[in-house]
Amino acid sequence: MSGQTKEARRKYYLEHRKEAIARSKAHQLANKERYREICRLYYYRHREARLEYARTHPQHHRVIKHRGRVILRNVNKPPKPMFCRLCDRKSHLVYHHWEDSKPDIGLWICNTCHSAIHRMIKIGVLEASVKSQNLVTRRAPPK
Repeated sequence: MSGQTKEARRKYYLEHRKEAIARSKAHQLANKERYREICRLYYYRHREARLEYARTHPQHHRVIKHRGRVILRNVNKPPKPMFCRLCDRKSHLVYHHWEDSKPDIGLWICNTCHSAIHRMIKIGVLEASVKSQNLVTRRAPPK
């Protein structure tokens, strides 16, 4: 395959894409430690470039994903309260923002309420916009 043109290699890959991906995943699983070390070295070798990019493009580093979770950085969040804003439980609180384009607008709620809000948004009971914000602001005072 080394003597083939770039177009021919691309065509072969597209025709055998599933097999190539399966081979690659199997190789990575068989050589887990090696790939972990490669990723670690890449991370450290490119540290300065990553930091420089973060300094010059702060808008790109507000919402990041880590292990499938969204983490907000450099956002003017309100101070973290002791209790959930919806149910007044004292448990692990997460910051829920209503719109991805406006991560500054949100509230601190417990995991149970956070999951319930996302379930309601998913099935269409709540919209992730102004209606859901109004629902939160109109809640009953704590007992």
